[in-house]
Amino acid sequence: MIAERAAEALRAKCRLIANVPHNLIEVQAGAFLHRNGAAKADIALVPIAGSRDTPSFLVKPTANREEALSSLAHRAGRKYNRSSMTGPYRSDTIGA
Repeated sequence: MIAERAAEALRAKCRLIANVPHNLIEVQAGAFLHRNGAAKADIALVPIAGSRDTPSFLVKPTANREEALSSLAHRAGRKYNRSSMTGPYRSDTIGA
């Protein structure tokens, strides 16, 4: 919806390539599979959302591996956990 509105404002054409949520829960083999930081690998294209500081990517899975629960992990992890980032943040004090 955001892309459609941006295209409309720019008077540009757009088409849907992938409609995949960032986090999802689905039933697989009678159990719930929660993908958090991973995308479905059994689709043609997978969007990997960036952040304010990193770009987003659209990737094509090369294999659908059942031992990986048909998932494509893309979470790189955090340098610091969220709970440690409370209060004023100064990069020169981290790890000191």
